[in-house]
Amino acid sequence: MRLAEQLAQVGFGREKFSRQWRVSSQWSICSRKVLGLNSAPQLPKNHILSGMKLNKIATRIDSDDVLYLIDSNLPKIALIHLTYAKETEAAWPIAQIYENLDEFLIEESP
Repeated sequence: MRLAEQLAQVGFGREKFSRQWRVSSQWSICSRKVLGLNSAPQLPKNHILSGMKLNKIATRIDSDDVLYLIDSNLPKIALIHLTYAKETEAAWPIAQIYENLDEFLIEESP
């Protein structure tokens, strides 16, 4: 499945995000993938997201949270709280998986 189709499947739309998020454009997400630029964090081998293809779609400006599209036949959204350290334990960095963008936004709203 093409990345643009995956973004549509999870309901990606810049207008859905609050001001606390810096949202990647669909063009830049697709361009990074085509150019082979890896925006995924380094994860321990036994982490829940280890081995998955991740494409960064948004960064929270007031914390270390980054939102990724999980690149698969059934794409989902992953929220990762980056630690900026090389982690060896599966619990770090903290990650939460959502079925789609709306599910994430409902949980994120105050």
